[in-house]
Amino acid sequence: PLERDGLIGFIDKVTRMGEGGRRVLDPEFRQSLEAFLAPLAPDLEEPIIRDAAGILLERLEEELSGLAELEEVDPRFITCLVVKI
Repeated sequence: PLERDGLIGFIDKVTRMGEGGRRVLDPEFRQSLEAFLAPLAPDLEEPIIRDAAGILLERLEEELSGLAELEEVDPRFITCLVVKI
């Protein structure tokens, strides 16, 4: 599990504030997640890995998009990550 400070650091690294004041995932993080997942299941075809990464990224972005001030993050409401409270 991530500690709260680790969670804030992670969110700060992989997101940025987008248009309209919504937090969005960094494009580089999007690409690196696909590269990370590929060797975990080498028998899967690339489109399946791309789809799985897309689902995970969509979920993560959905949960993080409303976070304006990272210092106010409450880990109890981020359900797609395991956070040690």
